[in-house]
Amino acid sequence: MNNVMEKIGTTRVKITVDVDTNSWKEAQENAVKKLAKEVSIKGFRKGSAPLEMARRHLDTGRIWNEAVDSLLDPCFQEAIKEHGLRLAFSPSVSITKISDADLSIVYDCILAPTCEVGDYQSFSAKKEAPAVTDEEVMNKVNETLKQNADLVPVEREAKMGDTVTMDFVGYLPDENGEKKAFEGGSANNFSLELGSHQFVPGFEEAVVGAKAGEERDIQVTFPTTYVKDLAGKEATFHLTIHEVKEKEIPELTDEAVKELAIKDVESVDALKEKTRVGLLKEKTNKADNDFYNAIINELITRSTFALDEEILSREAKRNEENLKKNIEAQGLTFDQYLEITGANEESLHKQMVGEAKKNYERFLVEQAVIEKEKLAVTEEELTSEIKRMAKEYGIEENRVQEIVMGNKAAYENNLLERKVREFLEKKAA
Repeated sequence: MNNVMEKIGTTRVKITVDVDTNSWKEAQENAVKKLAKEVSIKGFRKGSAPLEMARRHLDTGRIWNEAVDSLLDPCFQEAIKEHGLRLAFSPSVSITKISDADLSIVYDCILAPTCEVGDYQSFSAKKEAPAVTDEEVMNKVNETLKQNADLVPVEREAKMGDTVTMDFVGYLPDENGEKKAFEGGSANNFSLELGSHQFVPGFEEAVVGAKAGEERDIQVTFPTTYVKDLAGKEATFHLTIHEVKEKEIPELTDEAVKELAIKDVESVDALKEKTRVGLLKEKTNKADNDFYNAIINELITRSTFALDEEILSREAKRNEENLKKNIEAQGLTFDQYLEITGANEESLHKQMVGEAKKNYERFLVEQAVIEKEKLAVTEEELTSEIKRMAKEYGIEENRVQEIVMGNKAAYENNLLERKVREFLEKKAA
């Protein structure tokens, strides 16, 4: 086999394979032998006629197709091995010459992405030292009390922050100007917290002032970015108010704290301390992640990538399909989602390509550091991780080991990601 590789930019190559005449003729003979088993000739059992007789009943194009199919992979494997290539996908294949004696195959290949990693011995990124103020603690404590508040019926008019239970029916004018209820615009005994922004702008504000037992009509205009059937239209909603409730937030006392039933928290001081610890942990985790992201972004700017656009486009399309499934699981169509968000398929795809590029570059620089530093996960480290997980989740160690060993590669990858992160963070410290 004679093959020639031609570089097409930095991410693609074209390999032309000229199959030697003997190999091509042998492939055709093997194709005839295989296809002859399917030939039926009068006077012979199917597939038992003499080979030369069977050959006369076979179309040349069919023989060539079978012979070409038998050579495509062997020729390709030999070529990429000879040139030491790693591909992102299976190649596109075309036949540029074919006859009884000649066969030329062209493989258009997209190379697997690569990274020439930049200097990673030092970084300008700095880690934030998080702190929690007393005001932040009290705000969080009050939020906790508010979340555990009781809803108590009141006789007064509704105000922002109240919860209103009501029936409502939405109407749009028909072609004759008559009001007609529209699909999806009604509900019974619906509980709405005023100020929660569950409904279109203007709806919740128009409910303010309503009292239990009252009926009222309100007008709202749907946003222009809403679903197509309603976007920009003015609708009338008829409301029947059943009940108005306000939040009865308990006073911050030891007794109220006990009612929260938080483990190991039975006093105001204990609640404040647990809240402070939780807030500090959140801030610390955010600071750690921001620090590492800054390191990676800095390293990306120092590195050079060979990353074909087709790789990014395919990744984006996979993510778009997953997004569509998630949207449909929530009861929306993809077109409705685009209308609500004000996006279109082109802008969404562009956004997804950008996200795919960031993810690939992050992965590639991490892998490049792993390879250069020869980072690896030892059996001791894996055993230590099993012990840690068993203790953290309260599961028997043998059971955790079974789970880990059932998907060992995934757990090793997670540990390796942690290892390269620790390595890079030390360089930036």
